[in-house]
Amino acid sequence: MSHFWRLEDPVLAEDGTVQLGGMFEHQRKLWSSKKFIKALVTGYGGGKTLIGGKRAIAVALHNAPSPFLCVSPTYKMARRTLVPTIKNLLDGKQTVLPGLMYKFNKSEFEFTIRYGDREASIWVVSGEDPDSLKGPNIGAALIDEPFIQDRAVFDQVLARVRDPSAALK
Repeated sequence: MSHFWRLEDPVLAEDGTVQLGGMFEHQRKLWSSKKFIKALVTGYGGGKTLIGGKRAIAVALHNAPSPFLCVSPTYKMARRTLVPTIKNLLDGKQTVLPGLMYKFNKSEFEFTIRYGDREASIWVVSGEDPDSLKGPNIGAALIDEPFIQDRAVFDQVLARVRDPSAALK
């Protein structure tokens, strides 16, 4: 998983925007953490959703076919943050990994990613109703904007990360 994304510092343009991939030091610390529960707390524009999207893709492929769950506070928010971030990352990866293919099912809010012999799923869901998270076994998860969601979202997601076939959590 560590070689799927560039780990060196990003190359920045004069205006401060990222020109070429990589990770900032605080993102690398999250990336390399061996803890079961990982958290990245930064200000606006600190790259939380970006590193979350990178991790979702890499872990989903590593754990395939065990699904990866991304929880956003609302579907509207996911449509504006998580979904375009994951799409942009996958589009960019397709330019350097020609065998990488993906589909996004708009009605199910589900990414299906194929690379080599792997077929991975990333489910994007809303935390508006924590009880709706009950049921499935998942390999790993991401809670975007966890501090504006009910504590029950965290509890339900934690209870779902239990697929024994998943190597990475």
